[in-house]
Amino acid sequence: MKFTASASSIVFMMCIFLAGCDSIHIPQLLQHDEVPPEIRDQPRLVETPAPSAEDEKDWPLLGNVPFKPDDFSPKIVNDHYMNELEFHRDEAEAAKKKALEEDPTLTNAAPQNNSVPQLMAPQFLK
Repeated sequence: MKFTASASSIVFMMCIFLAGCDSIHIPQLLQHDEVPPEIRDQPRLVETPAPSAEDEKDWPLLGNVPFKPDDFSPKIVNDHYMNELEFHRDEAEAAKKKALEEDPTLTNAAPQNNSVPQLMAPQFLK
């Protein structure tokens, strides 16, 4: 004889088995409520913190926020500062080359961006 059990019958059997176990502590939804109604109907007082100055600050509405700032620097001013930065970069490169020509031992003094700094060997006390 062939016995086949459907999933619903297995779930039903497991529920019956677990309903009899008190050590599992499954909440009994069909039992009487142990909290008396007069206790349940009392108002529950919840303390809330006093409002601070930050809470009272009004936040702008999304529709009031402008899309772009009005105080953008014009392109001429931006180009001037970009040229000035390039000039300073070229000056620093020239100063670096001049310092290396005067003292060739400075090559290892400043590590390059891609190089890993060399760690000193540990020195032990005598």
